[in-house]
Amino acid sequence: MIRQGEGISFNKTIKKLLEESLGLKPKGKDNRKKDFLDIFGVWSDEEACEFDRTTKEFEKIDPEDWC
Repeated sequence: MIRQGEGISFNKTIKKLLEESLGLKPKGKDNRKKDFLDIFGVWSDEEACEFDRTTKEFEKIDPEDWC
């Protein structure tokens, strides 16, 4: 967001507004994760725990696989 008295030129102000409105530059420190929640979804704590529990075995390294 551009505020009066930021000390930047009119040209830079216009360029900054265009970049933000066209999505070329994020507005401030906005959390962009919320823009993708409908694509990726959100897990509940229970679902995350279940995933961790069922994939725990993939963390083990079997030395015979590397011989």
